[in-house]
Amino acid sequence: MSACQLVIFDCDGVLVDSELITTRVFAEMLGELGMHFTLPEMFDRFVGRSMKQCCESIAQLLQRPMPAEFVGQFHSRAAAALGAELKAVAGIETRSICLMRIACPIAWHPTALAKRCG
Repeated sequence: MSACQLVIFDCDGVLVDSELITTRVFAEMLGELGMHFTLPEMFDRFVGRSMKQCCESIAQLLQRPMPAEFVGQFHSRAAAALGAELKAVAGIETRSICLMRIACPIAWHPTALAKRCG
């Protein structure tokens, strides 16, 4: 029996890199609201936080409620950008072949995608 029972990959940064794409879309939309952040500022302020936390932070910075359609539009625009731009992380094919040689089930979990696009 193999010592390995299951390998689970977090999708973002391991199989694909969605964070940069979705963060860019988020930054563009904030720019449309008059809030301009660099990519490093976006990562510091928003990445790793829930959408609810991000919206609360944005509303505080705006000193008014966010537009009601913001989250829905973000989901749509992020999904479109991911569909057009998402690519596999360099070298994943080689790593996948190596993992297929072990007798162990492999699964992936799109945590980042679910938080940003689900």
